[in-house]
Amino acid sequence: MIGFDELHLDADRRRPAVPVAVAGGADPTVLEALRGAIDRGWVAPILVGCEDAIRRIADESRVPLDGFSIVIAAEADVARAAVAEVRSGRARMLMKGRVATPDLMHAVLDPEHGLKSGRSVSQVVLMEIPRDSRRFLLADTG
Repeated sequence: MIGFDELHLDADRRRPAVPVAVAGGADPTVLEALRGAIDRGWVAPILVGCEDAIRRIADESRVPLDGFSIVIAAEADVARAAVAEVRSGRARMLMKGRVATPDLMHAVLDPEHGLKSGRSVSQVVLMEIPRDSRRFLLADTG
C-alpha cells in the first residue's frame, strides 16, 4: 500500500515547482509546511497578506523566506488577491492560510472574479495513520 513516504518520493521527481497562492501567509504552520515543500522542490509559494506580519511570523518561527514571493494585500482583500493569483495563471493552486473559510470560499465562488468553471469545487484533505497503515481522502470537511 502506498503511504506518504512513497508519495513524497514521487513528488520529489516532478518538476517544475508548482506555484501556490496562499491566502493569509502569516501563519507559522503554513510557513513551516511550505518551507519543507520548497526545500524538496515541490512548490513556489506566493504568500498573500500583510508583508510585515508575514515577515514577523516567519522570523518568530525561524522560517527563511528565500524562495517565497509576497503579494501585499489588506486583510479584507487577502482571499480575493490570492484567488486573483490563480485566476491570472501566476499560481496553479490555492492554499488556505490565516483567512476565514467563508471569506476564502466567497472569493473562490464569486461569479465574476472567482474560480468557478461550471464544475464542482471541493476541498480535499489527505490523511495517514501509519500505525494502522491507513490513508484517507476526506472531502469538504468544513
